[in-house]
Amino acid sequence: MKKQILWLAPYVPYPKVRHAGGKNLNYYINYINDTGKFDITFIGLGYEDERKNVELEKTGIKSDIYYRDHSKADYIIRRIVSGFTLMNHWTKYARQLLLYEHMQLSKRIKRYKAAGGNPDIVMLHWTSMGLIMPEIKALFPNAKYVMVEEDVTYLGYQRKYETFKTNQWKRLYETLKKAELNAIKNADLVVTLNQKDTKLLIQDGIAPEKIYTSTLYFENYYDVQRKPAPGNLLFYGAMDRVENYESVIDFIENVMPLLKENDYILNVVGSKPNPKLIAAAEKFNHEAAAHESERGQMIAADNRSESEYQLQGYENNKINVTGFVEDIRPYLSEAMCMVAPLKLGAGIKVKVLEAMSAGVPVLTNDIGIEGIYAKDRKEYIHCTNSEEFANGIKELCNDDSKTDMIGRCGRDYIRDNFNLDSKLEGLMEMMQKL
Repeated sequence: MKKQILWLAPYVPYPKVRHAGGKNLNYYINYINDTGKFDITFIGLGYEDERKNVELEKTGIKSDIYYRDHSKADYIIRRIVSGFTLMNHWTKYARQLLLYEHMQLSKRIKRYKAAGGNPDIVMLHWTSMGLIMPEIKALFPNAKYVMVEEDVTYLGYQRKYETFKTNQWKRLYETLKKAELNAIKNADLVVTLNQKDTKLLIQDGIAPEKIYTSTLYFENYYDVQRKPAPGNLLFYGAMDRVENYESVIDFIENVMPLLKENDYILNVVGSKPNPKLIAAAEKFNHEAAAHESERGQMIAADNRSESEYQLQGYENNKINVTGFVEDIRPYLSEAMCMVAPLKLGAGIKVKVLEAMSAGVPVLTNDIGIEGIYAKDRKEYIHCTNSEEFANGIKELCNDDSKTDMIGRCGRDYIRDNFNLDSKLEGLMEMMQKL
């Protein structure tokens, strides 16, 4: 007899969802459903323009999803109700779940119970779902509870507090850490997506036997044919996320000026680029063009060779902010390297896994390589400041063999260490025993 799963998430799963967590959710729920061992009902939150992409019913997964629409009335109601959450710094959900979202989820969970739903297992996907575990346990006291931590969310809050150093972020961090750890302790099983998060939870008092270390879904780009162009730099991700656009702005302002003696191009690829990022790119491009024009005038004035002025100005340095692209493969193919000077965030960075899987050398820092135990200067290049990023880029630009070697070793590392299917098989064995 199949076990009944009630799967809760603050997003919806579908094949072409754009954010990394959504892709992971989509792979997990469909992989487990395809085994035929479980009967799954999904309750989650989405947007009206996602409705046409969701095909859960076609795969046999029952669903009840609240789709936020973009009508003025719905928007106003959501903003007013959810505003109580945002204004209350002491909210027990630490802004992980807005009041209106909570209301819609609760409504659907109660409707599921009223229709005779009686799950053997409740999957709580993301920290926000774990935070509402007490009210779900009141409805289904005999179910087993599995909490999937896309990342340890309080670590991200800790970093925001350490970055912004405000009392508000301190309160949110302390509130969330206490609530998140309490939820994990009350779950029957917690799933982490990397060894780093497992170690952190054990350090913070979670019993090792309660944790299953899985891994996350990422697009496999092993098939990319590498044709790297010297000086071609890449950063990609959702460019409306603060951890991405602030990192790129910092790179533009502090690393690109150190590369002005060569013709480097930075391609910033990703949907919804923040206006601050666009402004920073335009400012840099304008200043670069002005320097180039000034150098041309100096050359014309005294008939000296261009090489005599190479170190005095920019030589076509530029930033290309592309917005959303359908296929990242051409950029991975042509990139000499990917830069990931991340300042915020927690958990494994999918963009790093994907670039490495394509054989693109990655230059990143502690946050970017978190949970990925690759070897520095063999499988990636570790950088801690602007000068190290600039020097690493120059080193690759001057040594094609090193670019090729680090790219190949990085690709081999990902192939050998991030096998999601085998991890999910292990997870299902544990779920069957619950």
